[in-house]
Amino acid sequence: MLTPLLILIFLRPFISPEAFPAAGAIYLNLLLACLCALLCFLLADKRERGKAETASLLPAALFIIAILPSAFHGNADGAALLINQLAGFSACLLVSRMDKERTSRIIDAITAAGAGIAVIALYQYFYGFGHLAEYMAKNEMSGGIASDYLGSKRVFAPFVTSNALAGFLAMVIPLRMAGRKTALPSLLLIIPAFLLAKSLGAAAALFCGTLLFFSLSGNKFRKAALAVLLLAGVFIAAVFVLRSTGSQSPVFSLHSRLAYWKEIALIIKDSPVCGNGAGNCAGSASSFAHNLFLQLWCEFGIPGTAVFAWFIISTAGKAYAHIRRSGDDNYLLIFCAWTIFLVHNLADFTFFLPQISFIWWLIGGILISKPDLTKTPAPSASP
Repeated sequence: MLTPLLILIFLRPFISPEAFPAAGAIYLNLLLACLCALLCFLLADKRERGKAETASLLPAALFIIAILPSAFHGNADGAALLINQLAGFSACLLVSRMDKERTSRIIDAITAAGAGIAVIALYQYFYGFGHLAEYMAKNEMSGGIASDYLGSKRVFAPFVTSNALAGFLAMVIPLRMAGRKTALPSLLLIIPAFLLAKSLGAAAALFCGTLLFFSLSGNKFRKAALAVLLLAGVFIAAVFVLRSTGSQSPVFSLHSRLAYWKEIALIIKDSPVCGNGAGNCAGSASSFAHNLFLQLWCEFGIPGTAVFAWFIISTAGKAYAHIRRSGDDNYLLIFCAWTIFLVHNLADFTFFLPQISFIWWLIGGILISKPDLTKTPAPSASP
């Protein structure tokens, strides 16, 4: 029963509704049908675990309810946003009722997709940009975003931006390390692709996730902590140098985001309580606020933002308590992956890209299920 879902999870990051709307619609219908069938099966089977954990999803359910009216009085993208978030919530509910073996297979599907995405990104860097340059020269094209990416050689395929690619891979890196002795081959693909995206926001989010891991893991990794954090600092400095000029520079990106936030703040003033409707917060410069909570406030008002914040705080609190109680470093890595997404969305918009946000909902379901991923050594034989 789980195999179709695993295939769909693997395919999710590869299918962008923006680039392939027809394929995106077909995929979404298949995903919803699969989720519905599996949910019915698990809810009907009394042997399945997770009855108590399901209550942890009450805030997320209230979030879906809160965005219902806003989605329907928003623009044409409102219904699509609602359906994609509903799919994510359904996946979270489904995974929250699964056992250790099934959640491990879901993590394998996500990380396998990450390795596949990394291969595409590396191909783009070594070959794809050359083909793009030839195409643009042949058709006498110059300027625009394509020229900016070509000049900076920031990989982005198969996503719409380099920041989206890096944000996805930043989540996959700790997941790949969770309970996996064979993580190195995949990481040798994923980490170079992450670096070549040259995303300062994703690097900062991964840095925060690394800090979170070392702060909650106690003294077990104290020697490794300094080296890892130093490498992260060197990479962030390298991004500043490599992107020091043009529209891809970190300074230009920061100024752009400040402009987005000021513009969204002015839109929020029009309807601070009820929101302006899904998709109705596009400013003159961007369709996104580049800040998850500002975007939610603008579109869904205070109720939608409040229940979403409740879900985050509730899930994080229960995850923290489980980590302190169990000392499970693999579970901690999953929590770090979930947190990295949220930190990245303080300055980006991958929550509104279903091929990435769906993975975040899945990770949330794994956190709620509290699988014991620690390898317990076999007892020694009696003499």
